[in-house]
Amino acid sequence: MAMSYLSLEGIYCGKIMLSAHDLLSQFPRGAYTTARTTGNGKSILELSAHISRTASSAVLMHGGVGKECFSPGDMDARMRAGIRSVLLGANTLSEYKITVLFLSSRERVEQAHHLVESKLQSPFLLPPLSAVVETSLLLTHATPLLPRRAAPIRCAVRGVPRRNALVKDSDWVRARESIEAAMAPDEEEALLVDEEEGIVEGTQTNFFAIDGEGHLITAGGGVCLEGTIRGIVLRVAEKLGVTVKIAAPNLSQAPRWRSAFLTSTSRLVLPIDEILYQGKAIVLPSKEDDLLNALSRGVDDWTKRASEEI
Repeated sequence: MAMSYLSLEGIYCGKIMLSAHDLLSQFPRGAYTTARTTGNGKSILELSAHISRTASSAVLMHGGVGKECFSPGDMDARMRAGIRSVLLGANTLSEYKITVLFLSSRERVEQAHHLVESKLQSPFLLPPLSAVVETSLLLTHATPLLPRRAAPIRCAVRGVPRRNALVKDSDWVRARESIEAAMAPDEEEALLVDEEEGIVEGTQTNFFAIDGEGHLITAGGGVCLEGTIRGIVLRVAEKLGVTVKIAAPNLSQAPRWRSAFLTSTSRLVLPIDEILYQGKAIVLPSKEDDLLNALSRGVDDWTKRASEEI
C-alpha cells in the first residue's frame, strides 16, 4: 500500500497507511468525491464541479437538515483548504488522487476522529476534536496516482446498477465490495448491467461504446453516476461533431461495436480490449479506433485547460 496523506478541516495531520478505498469503506458514511491533480500536484481538474457535487450530495443524504453547513459556499472554502493542506504536506512533485469525505453529526465526527488517531503514522500531529467543526467534518486524503494497468484491459459483467446514482455516497463503496471481491486479478473493472442487458456503468467508472456508424453511446439521465470525465468526453464529442446517444450500451450489440472505453478520474479515457460476459470474451479493437483516440486526445487537452490551481 502506498503511503498516503491526510488533513482534517484543512489541518494537515501527516502520513497515514490508509488507502482511499479503506477511507470510504471503514469510516462513517458520508458524501464524497474523488478528484485528481494536474501540473505535478499544483492544480485540480474540474475543482468547482467536485465542490458542487459534494455539497449537493450532502444535502440529499441528510434531507436538508443543517443544510447551511452543506452550501456550495461553505463547502468551497472547506474543500479548498483541505486539498491545499494535504498537498502541501505531501510536498512532492507528482500527481495525486484526492478523496474528500464529508461527515455530518457529532457521532460520526467523533468516530472518524478516533479512527484517524489509530491509523496515523504520527498521531501527535492530529488536531484535538475541539479544533475541528463539531457537527460536521471534512477529511481530505491524497495518495499518488498509480500507473495504468498494462494491456489487455479486461472488464467483466458482474453486477446490477446501484440503487441511487444521483448521490456520491460512501455507502456505495461498501455495497460494491462483494462485486469487486469476485473480480479476477487481471480484470480492470466490473460492469453493472440492467435487466435489458444495458451496461449502465462500472463500479468506479462510466462506460462508453462507439457503434459501427461512429455514434458514441453512454448511459445517463440519472441511471448512473455521471462522472467528471464522462462530462468532459461529451463536451469533446460535441466539439468533434460526434453524434451522442444517451442510453445504456446494450451487450446484444457489442459484437458490432468499433470500440469501448472506461472513464474515471484516475483513468481518464481507457480503451477496453475484452468484455467477459456469460463465459465468453467479446474482443474489441478499441486501441485502433481513430475516433476513440481523438476523444482521448481531446480529454487530455481539456484536462490541461479545466484544471484550477489550488
